[in-house]
Amino acid sequence: MPDRAVPPTIPITDPDDPRIATYRHVREPDLVYRAGQFVAEGEVVLRILLTASRHGAESLLIADRRLAALAPLLARVPEAVPVYAADQKVLVSTDTRNWSSGDTKN
Repeated sequence: MPDRAVPPTIPITDPDDPRIATYRHVREPDLVYRAGQFVAEGEVVLRILLTASRHGAESLLIADRRLAALAPLLARVPEAVPVYAADQKVLVSTDTRNWSSGDTKN
């Protein structure tokens, strides 16, 4: 699949923004059991999800400081998948996870 332009990102400045509600206080077992979903965290896992996985991403929540570094990978995100970008303060306030690179909810 050839790379295309990086999809537009949707800036998130408020941790209570309803568009990222599914990222707040995520409990992995709840996602897997109730919704058949999982969280893919980090660049390596994001790369596998976008290039070699049988699963698709529903949305991505990316640290805004990582957007440039992840641009080649983000170019593989299907157009229908929203890519949210937030600063570290917003990311940390959504959860106790270490939102360090390219985190996504699938």
